[in-house]
Amino acid sequence: MKIQIIAVDRGRDAHMAALAEEYLKRLQPYFPTTVVDLKPADSKNQEGKTQLAAIANGATVVVMDERGELFTTVELSQKLEKWQNTGVGTLAILIGGTDGLAPAVKEHANKLWALSKLTLPHRLAKVFLLEQLYRAATILNNHPYHRT
Repeated sequence: MKIQIIAVDRGRDAHMAALAEEYLKRLQPYFPTTVVDLKPADSKNQEGKTQLAAIANGATVVVMDERGELFTTVELSQKLEKWQNTGVGTLAILIGGTDGLAPAVKEHANKLWALSKLTLPHRLAKVFLLEQLYRAATILNNHPYHRT
């Protein structure tokens, strides 16, 4: 299964970018992952159109939203394994910009997922997401990174 992360991002904070790149690199052996950073638009509806256009054909779409379902890391690993075993070819995960996500993006989602009930800055959410995907992948592969 491939993972595609589509995020609206104003610019690159060097520290956040370095952390994101590190976890992206670690994740690659388990789930080939691409990150598509989109420039902010004049409205979240315009951003939404751009995000929807960037989704890989046939992808299962997960939208990051603080009102979405919360998972433990182990539950996330189980969800990834289930998607992988049921033939999901690409998992597209969308992160909104400063003003959040367009309603059309949320309507297109197969699942709403919350990293936290807190509102997170989108750059930090991307780092957090990549780290949790990596951690879940290591659980699936019996790697010692995750300790319970």
